[in-house]
Amino acid sequence: NAIPVEAEVTVNGDASTSLSVVSTTSSSSSVWDVVSEVPVSGDDEDDEDDSGKKDSYDYAAMYRTLSNLPSDEKERMGGLPELPASYGTSSVKLTKKEKAAFEKKMKALWEARQEEIRKFQEEFVADMPKILRARIDVLKSYVRDPSTHLRKLDLNKDDEYLEEDTPDEAEEEDEKYYTLDIIEALKDIEYHLSDIDMARDFYTLGGWPYLLSLLSDSVHYRAVAPVNETSSEFMEITAEKINAIQMYAAWVVGTAVKNTEEFHGWATEKVILVEPGKENDGNEDARSEPLSAISLLISSLKASSSAVSGGKKYFNMERQKKNLYALGGLLRGNRSAQRHFIELGGPDALVKTVSESIESAVERKYASRTLLLADDIIADLVLHGIEDGLSEEDVKNWIHKFTSPGWCDLPIRMLGISNVPIREKAIQSLGTMSPYCIESSEDAWRKEASDALKKVQRELMQGGMITNGGEGEDGLNPEYRKELVDLAAGVLDGLTS
Repeated sequence: NAIPVEAEVTVNGDASTSLSVVSTTSSSSSVWDVVSEVPVSGDDEDDEDDSGKKDSYDYAAMYRTLSNLPSDEKERMGGLPELPASYGTSSVKLTKKEKAAFEKKMKALWEARQEEIRKFQEEFVADMPKILRARIDVLKSYVRDPSTHLRKLDLNKDDEYLEEDTPDEAEEEDEKYYTLDIIEALKDIEYHLSDIDMARDFYTLGGWPYLLSLLSDSVHYRAVAPVNETSSEFMEITAEKINAIQMYAAWVVGTAVKNTEEFHGWATEKVILVEPGKENDGNEDARSEPLSAISLLISSLKASSSAVSGGKKYFNMERQKKNLYALGGLLRGNRSAQRHFIELGGPDALVKTVSESIESAVERKYASRTLLLADDIIADLVLHGIEDGLSEEDVKNWIHKFTSPGWCDLPIRMLGISNVPIREKAIQSLGTMSPYCIESSEDAWRKEASDALKKVQRELMQGGMITNGGEGEDGLNPEYRKELVDLAAGVLDGLTS
């Protein structure tokens, strides 16, 4: 059963003030909710104990806090005594002797609860820096000897991570804690780095360079196998493992930065990657030239389409989606990252990852999210580029990189997909990109875009007429249908004017 507990937490170093908190967690992942601010010292002139010393407890506040517990928990405690009238919240009249008995009971209940909190924290509240250090050590261990880790890695084992793997102070628990494989470690890091403070600590503890190392192909492949084990089957299995590791590493990068301005510098910061190989037996003396998260992700974009042989296309697309997720977190609202991305040819590399056919559902989703990222960057440059210190020429040149022929063709291709949300995003993106696509393309593009929009309009209106303006065969709400038709009409006007 859940065990609600309270805690006194000093506020701003003021020993006379504490926060009463209640936890109703029934697992090892504690959730603390602030209930009230409790002055520890009492205000009543009669608050003296039998020795004549001033009592340090505010019994009214203690009573209010404990009264927030669930009924069954209060029953487990033996119930709360009646609150004396002298505290201003009850009509019950007590003598001084009865009041003293009330305070004695409340004090006993309160101190028992504080002891529960202490024991709960010792048992369940994790040492988060210790967790991060342990996870970073897994990354370090992999980078120093990827071959051993890859041989032991099993992609087909149960995908579970149990909280009881979290260590306490005992050394034997620490041993168990370090046995996570590289993918389990990355999953757990991603979970923790969704918290901004944890992301900051991960960076401060030195985890960032080792995380970025996992994005580099050379870190994995230079020490991948002895000469006598380079069979095609072995290499295919190994490549699939590496692909999975790089996918999860990109996921962690995206979660760590998540469009947080404080972390913008991480996108372009140059790090020296450890590159172990057979010739140095994992010695960290072999290091790369300085690389950044952006440059490594661009390399990953270029490599992801061929990382796994044997036609495992879906697995590859999952890696590309995580690369895109990481780039979205690094690029949105980050001018220095956008400049770096453009200088390294990132826009061209990114659009080339979109499949020519866009056949599967995962390919369609990836293409739509890729288009949305370009749309967001262009719209942001138009609205805020100048005020962020860019020259008009810079704004124009940067937008041009996201409105090359490959980018301008993408929304037209997306309009041909019979998925309404994807079509809506394509129409919006076409509206954002069309002024710049028109400048850099011939009339053939304008005609192709106009024809695609007119076709979408016809299909939307025909679908609505099936039931005389009702939901139609495609199930669209009439108001939403009208919004889409009007949106397409607005973009079409811009194309034909």
